[in-house]
Amino acid sequence: MTREEYCAQVLSQLRRLTEDERRAVRQELADHMEDHICDFLDLGYEESLAEERTLALMGDPAEVGRALNEQYPRGWLILGRIAVTVTALLCIASLFSLGMLGFVWESLTWRIWPPEIRTSLEVEHTRELDIRVPIGNDVLYVYRVSLGRKDGEYLAETLLCGYDRIPGGIVSRHLLSGIRAENQRGEPWRDGGSGGGGHWLGEYVWKRASIQPGDDHITLRYEHLGETVLIDIPLPEGDAP
Repeated sequence: MTREEYCAQVLSQLRRLTEDERRAVRQELADHMEDHICDFLDLGYEESLAEERTLALMGDPAEVGRALNEQYPRGWLILGRIAVTVTALLCIASLFSLGMLGFVWESLTWRIWPPEIRTSLEVEHTRELDIRVPIGNDVLYVYRVSLGRKDGEYLAETLLCGYDRIPGGIVSRHLLSGIRAENQRGEPWRDGGSGGGGHWLGEYVWKRASIQPGDDHITLRYEHLGETVLIDIPLPEGDAP
């Protein structure tokens, strides 16, 4: 969705405005979005991603339009028309601020208390980690590695969390899906991993690799759009049998 399409959907919900008033609301929406896009650009975002994240933070355009439309009941139509620009700005600012604060708070918790992922691995050894690697506009957080068995196979399992560098931002959907774990022979496990997460907050997943006696690390490999990142993860004490 583009900024123009977003404004059009908001305005489609406003049924009691003159054409001049509709143009005023459209301009206020456009100016509001432009301010936030500029903020993202100043933080190093690409223009397309800055626009995408601004539109996401603005909220559902139909809901925003209905909220604005409720400001203009028939009995207060004249007063509403006088205050249309101010009301539109305050409504949008309120929706943005309340949502942003909630997302920022929840996003911050991911950086301190990453989620517990339930897996079927029979864990024998584990180690807490704090490995954080910037990838694009996001951060990959490796917070645990374990050794254990699954269906008779000895595996190393890492727990990963991905979040946007900006608290409250949207993590790229390609981050964790683009990562695979490999053993020291460069062999990936047959399963790509499993996890979950929220569109706003971040994503989490486990990644596994089959290990052999003498292995002291596994490698996380990220490949996307020509970018390759390799991260060696030290294994906890306890050799594979």
